[in-house]
Amino acid sequence: MMNDVENEVEEQQAEDGLVNRVPELKQLSEDIDKATNTFINAALELESAIQQYQRAESKLGGAVTTISKKVDTINQHIPQFGITDSLIR
Repeated sequence: MMNDVENEVEEQQAEDGLVNRVPELKQLSEDIDKATNTFINAALELESAIQQYQRAESKLGGAVTTISKKVDTINQHIPQFGITDSLIR
């Protein structure tokens, strides 16, 4: 009989302990949700920045190709105007 009472008291104390921790656990859950959302937003922003970088890299590559072709064209036409390497340098 005494053992049953002791077990019941221990159970009640355990339940009280859990009830007392509910606000703390709720706050912890909210903090985890905020951290998760922050992480997700950061990952999305990073992905967007990577895509912007790749687009800019592609545009730069295109510009370099265009300039290179123009320089090649200029170099091809230089002899037609009687310009030699010694005059260019």
